[in-house]
Amino acid sequence: MSMMVTEVYQALVDAGASEEKARAAAEAIPDMSDLADKNDLAGYRSELKQEIAELRSELKRDMVELRSELKQDIADLRSEFKQDIAELRSEVKQDIVGLKADLYKHMWLMQGATIVAIVGLLKLLP
Repeated sequence: MSMMVTEVYQALVDAGASEEKARAAAEAIPDMSDLADKNDLAGYRSELKQEIAELRSELKRDMVELRSELKQDIADLRSEFKQDIAELRSEVKQDIVGLKADLYKHMWLMQGATIVAIVGLLKLLP
């Protein structure tokens, strides 16, 4: 029996209860020595505040790091995008040059065919 329970037991016996009933009643009372008191709670609160402050600091560091990584990723993507656009622009220009050459070739062929057709028609005339 703990000290407090012993005191209850003794008080019950002194009050006239039988030892058996006093013992049963004293044993039924829960042991309160494990309960936290105000000082314990204050200590826990202080520890909790410290842990929260550490977590907050860690989160801020992580956010700064992630922000930096994100900025770098955006810069890399922007650079890649600009390079892809430049390559596409170059390909489109080459395609346009090729189309111009084909257009000029077909235009000269049509003009040649037209001249041949006109000359042939003129020969048919009396």
